[in-house]
Parts: sequence; C-alpha cells; structure tokens
Amino acid sequence: MVAFDVMRLRDEAIALLCRAWGDASTVSRPDHPFLLKPPDVVAGYEGRLYAAFVATRREVSDPDVFLARLALARLALPSNAICIAVHYGATTDSFLKSSSHHFSAVLSIRALVTGIARLRAQPAPSTPSIPLDVRVAVQRRSDALLEYMRHRLQAPEHAGLRSSGRITMPSAEVAAAHGFERPRISRLFAPDRLRRTSRHAFLFQGGLVDWAHADRNPRQVMTTRMTEAVCAGYTLDQGVPYIRAKVPTLLVVDRIPINPWDPFQALRAAALAGVALLVPTKSGTAQFDEVMQAAEALPQ
Repeated sequence: MVAFDVMRLRDEAIALLCRAWGDASTVSRPDHPFLLKPPDVVAGYEGRLYAAFVATRREVSDPDVFLARLALARLALPSNAICIAVHYGATTDSFLKSSSHHFSAVLSIRALVTGIARLRAQPAPSTPSIPLDVRVAVQRRSDALLEYMRHRLQAPEHAGLRSSGRITMPSAEVAAAHGFERPRISRLFAPDRLRRTSRHAFLFQGGLVDWAHADRNPRQVMTTRMTEAVCAGYTLDQGVPYIRAKVPTLLVVDRIPINPWDPFQALRAAALAGVALLVPTKSGTAQFDEVMQAAEALPQ
C-alpha cells in the first residue's frame, strides 16, 4: 500500500517539469493518436525530444503498469525520444529498482529543477534504438489488427458503441471445456516471475483472450487490460520493447471508449499494444461461440 498522496505529488511533479524546462516547448498531459496513457510531459529543447513519466499510485504498486506505458510510448514516439522517470523518494525504492534501468534518466521530485537543468546542459543521454525489424513487425501487426477491428465493428466512429447486451463472463469450467487454458504471463520488470492475471483471462490457440465489463469507465478498463496484453505480448530490454507473442490478444468488451475529437484513437492504441477489441453482438452460449470464431480469425 502506497502511504503518501501520489495524486498530489504527481500534479506537483508535472507542474515542476513544465517550469523547469523554461523556454523549451513543453506540453503537459498531451494527447497522442496511438496512446491512451501517453507520457505526462513532453518537451522539445535544442533538437531533443524529452518524455517524462510520473508514476500513478497503481504504477508505483505495480511496476508492470508503468513499464507497459513506457513500452507503448517507445513504439509510438520517435526513436530518439529521451524517456525520463520521475520518482517520489526513498518510499519507492523497490519500484525504482524494477524500473529505472529502462529509462534514459531517473529524477527525484525533490530535485526536479536541478535535474532538468543538468539534463539540458549535458550531451543528450544515449537511448537504445528500437531495431527497424521490430518497428516494421509492430507496424504490420497494428495495421492488420486495425483493419480487423474496423471490419468487425463496422461503425467505430459512433460515440458510445456498445454490445446488444451485457457480455457473458465465461466460467473456468466452460472455458476449459472449449479448449481455453489459464495463462502464465511473465512480469515485465521480472521475467522470471509470473503475473497475477484476471480470472476472466484465458489462453486460446496461443493467444490471450480476456473479458471485461467496460460500461462504467471504458477508457480505464481498456488501459488496465492492455497492461496484461503488453506483458503477454512483449519483453522489455533496457527500455526497448520486443514482440514475444505472435498471436494477438482478443479483448471482449461491452463498450469501446470513443474520443469525440479522435474516434479511432482507442482502436489504434489497442492495435499498437497487439490487441483486437471485440464488441459481441450475441449473448450467452452464442456469445462464447462468437468469441471463439473471432479469436480463430485474428491476423497473425
């Protein structure tokens, strides 16, 4: 349990970052066409692009969530982006040990202004580049998944897209009878350890299939489930994501978050994470059959 006020400290850190960069071109809480949870601050300075990540309460408690956000940002941002982690001090020592080596720089909230000044004065820190073959593979898979979703959803531009009824969460017995297995997913920050997954997540023909009620807060639910997909589909080496699973994740939801200024944002973000969204049209047993057919048709 995190014992300090993370929300207040995050707001302070984001404001400090914007002030510390001074005359640099800075944007706090930016929007990005391929990310539901982008970096908290991006800044351009003398030809460099900085992306600062300030951990949320959940990210401090679960470093996989923080690293999944980094992995997707690395894929969406230019290769030369300098990624910075901001931490809250000694209270987050264990969090730092699991995450810091994936970032170009790690700064404490207590010394943000001097830390940013030091970064500006020094040569740009080296940032391991994502290999071209990885970027090409991610792009091809993203394009295929986006086309798959557009075809199935037919009208993703309509706000509040929902299923015809509540989704039917499968029991472990029903899932097992249809060839579904419980997943064993490695943690991003500790590949030798297994991650605790949702009880509604299963493996089917080599891919992760997950069910989630998203009616109340579809954006938050989708972001949470995408962490599981990134853990299942990627490994992270010195901040560089590599595709691990060839079969994409299928996420079954009753509503897709629609950004009124960018209706396709959620679809693009899902595709980048290796996720296909399915809004089922049937219910009960027929819905389970629909999910199986959709999983079998996923692009490889």
